Amino acid sequence: MKYLVTGASGFIGSYLVELLIKKGHKVCALGRNFKLGYVESNNLNLSEGSILESDYLDKVVLDYDPDIVFHLAAQSSPGLSLANPSRTFQVNTIGTINLLESLKKLDKKPKIILSSSSAVYSPSLTSKAINEKYPINPSSAYGLSKYNMEQIAKMYIEQADMDIVIARPFFLIGPRKIDDVCSSLGRGIVDIESGDKKNLEVGNLKIVRDFLDIRDGAKALSIISEKGISGESYNISSGKGFAIRNILDIFKEGSESRVIEIINPKIIRSIDDPFRIGNPLKLRSLGWKPEYKIEQSVSDILEYWRKK
Repeated sequence: MKYLVTGASGFIGSYLVELLIKKGHKVCALGRNFKLGYVESNNLNLSEGSILESDYLDKVVLDYDPDIVFHLAAQSSPGLSLANPSRTFQVNTIGTINLLESLKKLDKKPKIILSSSSAVYSPSLTSKAINEKYPINPSSAYGLSKYNMEQIAKMYIEQADMDIVIARPFFLIGPRKIDDVCSSLGRGIVDIESGDKKNLEVGNLKIVRDFLDIRDGAKALSIISEKGISGESYNISSGKGFAIRNILDIFKEGSESRVIEIINPKIIRSIDDPFRIGNPLKLRSLGWKPEYKIEQSVSDILEYWRKK
């Protein structure tokens, strides 16, 4: 099979491309600033460019003629979403339209998996796991831009008869990730180990999140591409909630130095829901199940930052 992956130079994209290559598929990987060292393969083609450049997308799509497309390219940083919402909407909505318009020009209709987010759901005030029928009401520019992307997908399904499936990842963690709570904790602890910092600054330790190892997340995307139904949405989550306090304790157990945490009010965000746990039963019905425990993910994140 011939796969096209946008956002291939990012966190999720890099793991997905590696998995697809390992399975023996051909992959055209679109991204910006490929800093991650992919293993050389005759089945891998790296293409640097932006999804905001429609002429570039037309050329890549028409030349490669993919069977399956993963659209992962996005402005996904919560910090940048708050600081620059217009850029977030431009990349996440206009970029998606550009890609779908290019794919419309193909003679065949490839299967398309759009990576949305758990941020599209309404704020959650209880520990009950969120399924795909949970109310939609994004509370951030990022979440709203992703919901707009989903609505755009519905329009192309209805008007252009395109085969599009929506994936909604919750909190994927692992080595290579930056700008999330687990990478910040791991990096901060390694800074303490190396003597660069004395204390670890933390935010709200009471909030509960559904953390899933990126390797399990990549496998989930692969299964969705094989068995997911057009027009349907699938949560990518573990179904388990972990308080940031619990995650920090696991990180501290793996630390080679004594860690003293200090609450920094400046990194506590008012938009953070107290709970956000995903129900993965719909995904599990496709034959997926997670393999990595949270302790393994934390250990691998620490080792990643130690090597950095």
